[in-house]
Amino acid sequence: MKKAVIFGKNGNIIKTVIGSTKMLLIQAKNDESLLLIDNGIEIDDCTQKVINDKIVDKTSEEIEAERPPVVPYEQQRANIANEQLQDILNRLNKLEGK
Repeated sequence: MKKAVIFGKNGNIIKTVIGSTKMLLIQAKNDESLLLIDNGIEIDDCTQKVINDKIVDKTSEEIEAERPPVVPYEQQRANIANEQLQDILNRLNKLEGK
């Protein structure tokens, strides 16, 4: 079994795959490339990329740029059950005197 990383044109690692050479080759799509690596090497697609067929660490700026934006707590979605919603509406109606 061989191990490889599949990466895009920009060098970002898309996935790590393990298998026979034939299976590895069919994993990469037309716009993706494949790089064989040693089985003992650990890959982190969040902090590493491929440049000139070598695994390199991303800069802190690259890592920060790829992080999703932080949503303030007040703006985060809350999931509640229908029973909970109905209870809140009933309480509001009581407060309003309905």
